[in-house]
Amino acid sequence: ARTPALVVPTGTDMTGICFRDQLCLNSYPLDRNMVFDYFALSSFYDWTCNNEQLRMRSTPT
Repeated sequence: ARTPALVVPTGTDMTGICFRDQLCLNSYPLDRNMVFDYFALSSFYDWTCNNEQLRMRSTPT
């Protein structure tokens, strides 16, 4: 399931907010093959970004 995008008012300081999914990190090594999938779990992830387009093209159907 997709995580909804984080919605915050414009100008909000988000520098103190971080994303960490410990369950995922305990289950899968974070390496170059997993990094996009891991970041896609974050509410910061933009499902319309170029990274998502590339990720979808490289995912076998």
